[in-house]
Amino acid sequence: MIRLILRALIALCAAMAVYVSILSWRGARAKAKYNPEKLAQITEAIKKPQLNESETIPAIGEWPETELLANTSGFKLALRSWLRENPTGTVAWALSLESNERKSVVFSELIPMWMMLSPQECGEWLVSNQDQAFVEEGLLRAIVDRGNVSPYHGIKLALSLKKREWRAYTLEGIYLVWVEKRPEQAVSYLEDLAVLPEYENLVLLTFSTWGKNDFPKAYEWMANSKIKNKDELIRFVYLLHCENKPDQYLDWIFNSLEPEQRGAFLKTLMHKTFPKKERLILAKVKSLSNYKKDLCYGWIAVSLAGEKGQKYQEFLNKIRSTKEKENFKNLTYLKIANKNPAYLMSKLSVVELRELGDTRSLLLKEYAKRRPDDAFKWLKSETAKNLLRELIFYSQDDAVSGMTKNLQLSAYFVDNFPSEIKQKPIIDGLFNSSFLVAKRIYDDYLSTINDMFFEIIKHQIKKKGVKVARGSIRDQSLKDLYTSELLMHPNYTFTQESLKLFRGIENANMSKLVVNYLAWQVKGENASKFLDFAESHDLLNYSLVSVLLKKWSDFDQVKASKWLHNHSNSSWYIAVCANYSTHLIQNSIKKFIEFTKEIHPSKRNLYINKLTIVFSETSPELLAVLSEEFNVKKYLQTSNKEK
Repeated sequence: MIRLILRALIALCAAMAVYVSILSWRGARAKAKYNPEKLAQITEAIKKPQLNESETIPAIGEWPETELLANTSGFKLALRSWLRENPTGTVAWALSLESNERKSVVFSELIPMWMMLSPQECGEWLVSNQDQAFVEEGLLRAIVDRGNVSPYHGIKLALSLKKREWRAYTLEGIYLVWVEKRPEQAVSYLEDLAVLPEYENLVLLTFSTWGKNDFPKAYEWMANSKIKNKDELIRFVYLLHCENKPDQYLDWIFNSLEPEQRGAFLKTLMHKTFPKKERLILAKVKSLSNYKKDLCYGWIAVSLAGEKGQKYQEFLNKIRSTKEKENFKNLTYLKIANKNPAYLMSKLSVVELRELGDTRSLLLKEYAKRRPDDAFKWLKSETAKNLLRELIFYSQDDAVSGMTKNLQLSAYFVDNFPSEIKQKPIIDGLFNSSFLVAKRIYDDYLSTINDMFFEIIKHQIKKKGVKVARGSIRDQSLKDLYTSELLMHPNYTFTQESLKLFRGIENANMSKLVVNYLAWQVKGENASKFLDFAESHDLLNYSLVSVLLKKWSDFDQVKASKWLHNHSNSSWYIAVCANYSTHLIQNSIKKFIEFTKEIHPSKRNLYINKLTIVFSETSPELLAVLSEEFNVKKYLQTSNKEK
């Protein structure tokens, strides 16, 4: 046996020597003696060295076990020869092997070889014997290899497999090669597999493989198909491959997509490819029309925004269209606002901040989140009010309201900042529509300021700097807003100092807002004290009393009910009684009836009417438990009018 292997090696060396000598010959001499077919045969001999023709192949199965288990090249050559001469005998020998380890090694090579030599016979055998544990590796390789030669036969074999993971593996392996070679033929057959659970993966594999080589044609197929989620697939495959040939993808964007679709793809292309292939992209952009150049330069600027330096500005300046330049400037600022808000806040004037539109709110919030100390200084400065003045003034139409009225209206909102504004100011000739537009701008701005304070206070609580920070605010209205936001902040812990802070709020609306918020935090046993405190500061209202009475009644219903009846002259009494009754009746009908008996006769009809409204809107089923003295039927006929 050793002699046999040595002779094979000697034959291999001789073949290599001949091949090297052939490559050194030139011109007609080489062509006259060796044709291309002969050279190909010699090359193949180097790749797959064969045994010397004078040597005989051992009988089937007569091969050293050590080489069999090692799966040597010599064993593979012998196995191939056995299959050519006697496939039935070879398979029978392989099946007779006792060790599963030997069978797995042998069948991992035998099945692919047999499939190439006798595909029909091997395929039939595989379908019948696929349950055998030792065939897996060879089976998978054989079906994929067969599919590479004959996709239709390979797919037929794949579909005959019982194990879903085997079927998925072989189908994907076949399609991977088929799409590379003949994509149109592959996709034409794909629809026949639509009922398979592997279909979606095959679609993605097909589109991705074809798209890598020829995205425009792959896109045309996908765009015209009936495949679900094709828009998502297009974006995914585009994202996967666009950086390979960005200049060609630019052509595709402008030649294949509608104008409204181009932005998202240009944004992705420039973000992924411009830093790596700047020269290639810029060379391509120079060949485009002015309109297309503006779009490309704009998205290049956006891709560079937020990075070190101001290179994005160079590309913004290249945009010729004023409208497009303004649009892309806002987009670059939006990106910078997310990455480096402090830089943008230091760069922009009040006028530029006003022109930012929706980006402005995001910028201010991010500024407070990332640079809370600087944002706090900005809020205390006149800049915050000046920006509000600009926003209100330029929200108005001069042709409708006139400049003088605009100045008066903006001054009104600035003077009342940051208090809540409900009433229209007395300005001669001011239209209600003008006031409503200005109020919407004001409310949006105030909401942003509140969000800024939330982030700033969270930082100051963590750093234990609340007292110093509050003391640094000179404007009383701004201090009231800060204090109210502080007392309602989820990170704030109440102390003895909290009451003093609350009493320092001069704005009545803010005080009520804080008290109503705090009412939800109070426990039942402390409800009476909180109500006394709220009453002493003239802060009682429907929402506050309703919340606290429900908590108090769970702790002491008798005292809670008595307190409410003692306030029968309050404007909120009837409404609170009706709301409180829904809580009582769900806990105890007896307690509910006892409570209603204490209502003064002069207020009884008003109470019944209000109670019926509350029950019909929130708990209609409770109407059934009311006694006849509650004239529900009569009231329901007129309830809509009385509402």
